[in-house]
Amino acid sequence: MLTYNHEAFVREAIESVLMQETSFAFELVIGEDCSTDGTRAIVLEYQRKYPDKIKSFLPQKNVGLIENFLSSLKICRGEYIAFIEGDDYWTSKNKLQAQADFLDETPEAPLCFTNCTVINDEGTLIRQDRVPVEFQRNLSQKDMIAGYCPPLLTLMYRNNIKNFPKEIYKIINLDYFLYLLLASRGDAFYLAENTASYRIHNEGIWSMKNSEYKYINLLKLYKVFLRLYKDRYEKILLKQLRGTYLVLLRYYLEEKRFFSFMKTLASFISFELIRTSSVARFSLGKSNS
Repeated sequence: MLTYNHEAFVREAIESVLMQETSFAFELVIGEDCSTDGTRAIVLEYQRKYPDKIKSFLPQKNVGLIENFLSSLKICRGEYIAFIEGDDYWTSKNKLQAQADFLDETPEAPLCFTNCTVINDEGTLIRQDRVPVEFQRNLSQKDMIAGYCPPLLTLMYRNNIKNFPKEIYKIINLDYFLYLLLASRGDAFYLAENTASYRIHNEGIWSMKNSEYKYINLLKLYKVFLRLYKDRYEKILLKQLRGTYLVLLRYYLEEKRFFSFMKTLASFISFELIRTSSVARFSLGKSNS
């Protein structure tokens, strides 16, 4: 569990883990990233109450999402890892058991995920299914490269990744990066259950950020993916990058932010020169095959 400034929600998140009914022992590792509210006090309260069940990473200064994730992960000892943030919660008491049973019975599956609901900061239902109907199936790495990332709070995966690519420090979209890395080992298997609630609120790392923030970070993410997966998915990723550039340029025009528009346009033109060269290479390859 990763948490930062989740004082209003973290109790519910922790309790949703503790309520899990399993035939195996499990531990809850909490990475509390030096919150400015009362989150850490709540984490310490639960750790004192459940010393055999809860362990924590408690840095003395804020280290950021990625370092909090990697440092917390080093503490995890289980065969499987399930992920949750301190502002979300699991709704099914059988979530861990069902996913662990599936991975036990399906050795070819490196990971699995489920559906979840979407709620607001007061717990009111916004959407019953966060996973769109067309993605309620097993997903390949190519499916995700093309633009869809399953909900991170429903993920369970085999704890066998010991070293992460250094590119992880260049992104903030941890969910997308992690799913793609895991899916390089095989499909993400979908379990047709609704096991959790994803919360949208003003302090959300991603859900409540403005459009500019999201577009800029998607550009960074796709550029990282291009470095990592160029051999397999260059054409798809170039298309994703182009589309994101165009949306960001349109946003700057609509907001009359002309300096940002011109700066991004210069970057886009450089990108287009590279992209058109790659497209020509693809076409040449087809004509010679």
